[in-house]
Amino acid sequence: MTSYRPSARAALAFSIAVALASLAATTGAQAPAAAPAPVVLPKPDCGEKPDHPGKLGSDNQKRQWRKDANAYLECFSKYVTEQRGLAQRYQDAANALIDQYNTAVREMQATIDAAAQ
Repeated sequence: MTSYRPSARAALAFSIAVALASLAATTGAQAPAAAPAPVVLPKPDCGEKPDHPGKLGSDNQKRQWRKDANAYLECFSKYVTEQRGLAQRYQDAANALIDQYNTAVREMQATIDAAAQ
């Protein structure tokens, strides 16, 4: 009867699998994480939406309304631009973490491949 001796690569892969399984078992024993709180963005501080004077309004009232409406909309536009900038920073940070993860996986695979030779 011949005995089975796993290759170095298989042995390393098995030991990594055992380590990951034990890690999963210890984290599985912990209480489940609470659902993340919903993101509540602060409301833009643009004041009250200007009321249109209607067709009976004077030319001065209509002119003032256009001025106020443009300022109101510009405030919202600025707020949206700021929020997009914040979102982009978070997206960039997430992408950097994904790159770190991918690098770690490649390094581990290289270690497994080197041990197999």
